[in-house]
Amino acid sequence: FRLIHVRGYPAGLIATEQVLAPTVNLPVTRAANDRAIVEITGEDGWRTAFPAASNVPAITGVRAIMAIPMMAGGEIRGVLSIGWRTAADRARIDRDLLAIAADQGAQALERAILHAHDEDARRFQEAFIGVVSHELRTPITTILAGSRLLHRRLANDPASAELSEDIEVEADRLARIVDDLLVLSRLERRHLTIGDEPVHLDHLLTRVVGSEAARWPDHRIEVLPSTGSHVVLGDETYVEQVLRNLISNAAKYSPAGTVVQVAITDAPADEVHVRVLDRGPGVAPAEVDHLFSLFYRSPATAASAAGAGIGLFVSRRLVDEMGGRMWARPRDEGGSEFGLALCRYPIDDSEIGADEDLPTAQSEIERSPSGSVVARSGPQ
Repeated sequence: FRLIHVRGYPAGLIATEQVLAPTVNLPVTRAANDRAIVEITGEDGWRTAFPAASNVPAITGVRAIMAIPMMAGGEIRGVLSIGWRTAADRARIDRDLLAIAADQGAQALERAILHAHDEDARRFQEAFIGVVSHELRTPITTILAGSRLLHRRLANDPASAELSEDIEVEADRLARIVDDLLVLSRLERRHLTIGDEPVHLDHLLTRVVGSEAARWPDHRIEVLPSTGSHVVLGDETYVEQVLRNLISNAAKYSPAGTVVQVAITDAPADEVHVRVLDRGPGVAPAEVDHLFSLFYRSPATAASAAGAGIGLFVSRRLVDEMGGRMWARPRDEGGSEFGLALCRYPIDDSEIGADEDLPTAQSEIERSPSGSVVARSGPQ
């Protein structure tokens, strides 16, 4: 047992943090061991019940004492020990009132213990995520690069090429999880530096849509037509990570052959909105608040596709750090809408060059008759 608070005794007589062995025969230890109130009302009681401590009244002036076990959840959490100079002083205090005080103290101790356990678990989780993500990044990058090279060399061997493509797809998926874990670790430790710069959303989205189309050849991914240029305040690297997460999720949980649409619109309050629209199973209104929780996976979709429940949590944290916000809602006509809002960056359209639309090597970016930007993977 450890004394955590001592008051009213002569200075230096009893040291706070003093450790008492459970076998020491004192009122506090007996109350803890027996889980029952121990009460002494005079010096005779000390000599009879605690002969080894019979000099306590002479040393401390305490002749009456009550030690009350502090129980919470069926476990002993501490002992509240109160002493009086005389039995008459003790008689003026209601025993039940002291028991209530001990019970309240036990509840407070229980909360403190649980909080300490939560903090320990959080620190362990942060350390684990940080170590795992750093240790995995290099080998996964090597596997991904090797599988891409192997896929090109095996182009004339369909069976081997298909196997190398599977390796590439899974390595790419793991690489994205590791990227999210790295960001998560840095966010939790407050070691992540977020840039504060103009991000050209139209150009960035064209690039992202092109690369995502290569990953999801069974889906059509299109950017709906919009007017003007859309420049926001943020960090391009992390805006790109958020967009990839949202588009990838939309394709992952949507049936093959369906369209994933991305819309950019100006909004009031100097915001720019990006909405990713899919034709998947949708989201239940009751679970909207849970979708951005760490490791949460919707019961409606968990069995249909692999996932770690990290991407949406990391995306929202990144958008929050950039001064924006995210949302999710079901679509009236079926499917889901996931969106983000970022602060508009005031810039003249003439400052934005038209040569920044950079399609990826594996996909073709074209204009559909409706004016939307469409990405299709592979040969047309």
